[in-house]
Amino acid sequence: MLRSAITLDAGMTLRAAMDALTGYPDQTDLVIRRRERLEIYWYTFRVGDIRSLARYKPEKLDVSLRESLDLHEGMASGTYAVDVDSPKSYQDVSGVLLDGEDVLGVLEPEPKAAAVRSTRGGGVSAAVHQALPSSFPKEAAPAKASTPFSAYPRLEAPDNVAPKQKFELIIGLSLEQQAGVAGGKFTLVTAEDEFDLIVQVMAPEFEAPNGIRRFLHVDRTQPQKAEARVTLIAPATDAELLLSHLEVEFTYEGHLLARAWREIRVVSVGTAPPAEPVKTTTTGLAVAPEVEAPDLQVTINTGIEETSLEWLFTSPLDVMLPEGKVLTTLKGKNAQSFALNEIKTVAEKDGTKFIDEQILGIARHISDVIPLEFWNVLDQVWKRRNEKNDGRAPSLLVVSSEAYIPWELASTEEDWIDPALIDPNRPPLMGAQLRVGRWIPPGPKRPRGVQRPALPPAHTIEIGRMALVIGDYYAENGQRPLPLAKEEGKTLALRYETVPLTATENDLNLLLSDTLQKGGQPVAVSSLHFACHGEVDPTNHRYNGIVLSEKAIRLSPNIVSGSKICQDKQPFVFLNACQLGFSSELLADYGGMAGEFLRAGSRGFMAPLWSIDDQLAHDIAINFYERTLDDGIEVGEVMRDVRSKFDLTQDIPSSTFVAYIFYGHPSLILRRPSTGTIGG
Repeated sequence: MLRSAITLDAGMTLRAAMDALTGYPDQTDLVIRRRERLEIYWYTFRVGDIRSLARYKPEKLDVSLRESLDLHEGMASGTYAVDVDSPKSYQDVSGVLLDGEDVLGVLEPEPKAAAVRSTRGGGVSAAVHQALPSSFPKEAAPAKASTPFSAYPRLEAPDNVAPKQKFELIIGLSLEQQAGVAGGKFTLVTAEDEFDLIVQVMAPEFEAPNGIRRFLHVDRTQPQKAEARVTLIAPATDAELLLSHLEVEFTYEGHLLARAWREIRVVSVGTAPPAEPVKTTTTGLAVAPEVEAPDLQVTINTGIEETSLEWLFTSPLDVMLPEGKVLTTLKGKNAQSFALNEIKTVAEKDGTKFIDEQILGIARHISDVIPLEFWNVLDQVWKRRNEKNDGRAPSLLVVSSEAYIPWELASTEEDWIDPALIDPNRPPLMGAQLRVGRWIPPGPKRPRGVQRPALPPAHTIEIGRMALVIGDYYAENGQRPLPLAKEEGKTLALRYETVPLTATENDLNLLLSDTLQKGGQPVAVSSLHFACHGEVDPTNHRYNGIVLSEKAIRLSPNIVSGSKICQDKQPFVFLNACQLGFSSELLADYGGMAGEFLRAGSRGFMAPLWSIDDQLAHDIAINFYERTLDDGIEVGEVMRDVRSKFDLTQDIPSSTFVAYIFYGHPSLILRRPSTGTIGG
């Protein structure tokens, strides 16, 4: 398909271009010509893009289009010569059609099925594109005079116990790292001289006859005197030696401060040598009480068996929490097989009249594996949140060592939640009714020690310059084109400070090695945005990751794990590519793109779980940054509204709206640098 276009020269100033485009509609095609010595490069835009640039970056009005648009060779569009290429050869391509140096128009493939950001499966039906909300009232946090308090977790228990032996686990604080205990130093910013922490024990094999939760009263002048005791009973075992560990979670007014572990051995015959000291790593984050804690935090640990899960609950609100252990079983399936069997069915039904029933069926299956105690606590939390009468939905943080199940899609229908609490204008899904974020707990990893990510998840991330990776699949690698991904990249580049990159081996290597340059100078980025094809195949890890434009290889989780950018810059990462929110198993640990980006140091992560509609993915990404960076809306609230666009009243709603999964604090704020400058 050939469309007529206006042509401008790259040397023209943005102000002059605005004058030249007066009267043309925003959707009019625009071609910009840049001449560099003997080479000419061509770039395709829309008139509305230039107006958007002038609106968002008025300081660039008197600089050239070359500089204001940051035009470089990697952004150039393909070209076709009318006297060389036959019409048949460019029916299904995109680029600029030229007669010598005269622009005849812009080529774009004829629309077929809606493009999806996937390397597998067919297209989905066109969805009704509705505008996403653009604002939400924010609650100002009160200022409090406070000073930091720091300490290490202290856990005291026998190194060796006999089967069925009763003993006490002593929980406290220390000014120095305790030998044999893994758990980094934490920092709490508070003005109080005395305060209470809540400690909870996770020990799946052990009985806790008097409950697992205790208050730990702390005098900041003598923190080592704080002490809580939990009675435990060792498991029965026929083995001569059962190696296990005791884990304790420390929270303050709903904030997760730290987790600590120590080994314990259940010895049937003779005695075993004492446990060796473990390696430790500090969390590096401070918690201030003026930062809002999640209304409910749920910690989910995998039990001894792959099918069992252990649940802990924390809330700053006045609610009754379970005192004893809460365990659930996945009915003969491990978490990965359970999640994969549910998620893989979405692509089969998307674009059909069954997709709403399919999503609700998945939601009900997920709710069925959640314990009754969770629903009882959530009911209380929801009501307490509503009593504040501030119009804000409850916030939920899921800290899960289980890597697979999309708890955000759990049903909130009346079988599980009081209908009076539900917003009837939103779908009955947890992630559409609540502000939800996920996180990965640091934990022991052999050889023993604490690993990333840090706790608690960041409450604020400053977004300076964005690395913008766009996949161009028109001519290479046999992948389905993503024309809206290119438009997504252009729009973001016009509105924010970006470093445009292509999904090629060279560009991605520069990004991941943190060696990007601009004008010969190093360039620092604080967020990564990908608009590309993605793929997850749990049966063959070779095919997992971002699909490169020019080669049949993937930017895989292993490559992310070995990269430098996340350790150095701790960026927020948005992979707008299908299936990359799913955590595939990797070396029996928390794997996939989500896990590897977070363990490498990223402070937030977003990606869809399945194939997504290209147009909707474009719209969601643009709206996401408008609402978070421009309007200051919490990420959890923005994603709640995105999921709410899964409209059950439509004949065929699009599952793209409920595909996205977010790792981070539900009240996370993304903000631009306060000084107005971008780091070099």
